[in-house]
Amino acid sequence: MARPVERALTSLVAAITDGTYPVGQRLPSESKLSESLGVSRPCLREAMHTLRQRGLIETRNGVGSFVRRQHSISLEFGGYLAADLAMVRHHLEVPAARRAAETATPQVVSDLVQLQALLNAETNVDSWVDLDTRFHVQLADASGNRLLSALVAQLRGALALQSTFLNQVDARRMVASNVEHQAIVEAVASGDPDAAAQAVELHLAHVETSLAQAMAAQSDESVD
Repeated sequence: MARPVERALTSLVAAITDGTYPVGQRLPSESKLSESLGVSRPCLREAMHTLRQRGLIETRNGVGSFVRRQHSISLEFGGYLAADLAMVRHHLEVPAARRAAETATPQVVSDLVQLQALLNAETNVDSWVDLDTRFHVQLADASGNRLLSALVAQLRGALALQSTFLNQVDARRMVASNVEHQAIVEAVASGDPDAAAQAVELHLAHVETSLAQAMAAQSDESVD
């Protein structure tokens, strides 16, 4: 489960990135932000400090905090750089899917199918994110490799933050991800290791593309 500070930070970054808080706009007061985000003021202050470090906002004494730029130099989820998370996921989840397709029992496949059905039917973003991260952990479990499964489970909080962010900046991401997940499940169910590995690789590539689009032109965006 993501810490309150991380949840607040992810929500604020998404709101700045998608233009809810455009460049130059003053952010709501500390009391209003902490209430809307459902976090304490100390947690909010820590999240705001991180935003200032990333150059996303600036605080003017006696006036308030203003959006300085729309994109930070990099995105972090649960303390991990998005690029590092993507690399590690590739090394963990691709072989997990391949192994699952080779060894998964009918019961394991049935569990994946049922979980994917829940994902397809879910419309609430927070509930969907919880199911999404559960899907990736369950896929790792299906590999039968306990260490691999434990490593993916350890990333669940970071994956939840990333998934929440992507769904906040792109309303189409949830539906697209369901289609990608479905392809993974079908490949595992059919016992096709190559197709399962390729389906995960495609899913991760789409996640990386969505992140890149969310950070488009961040390297040269700034406000004087």
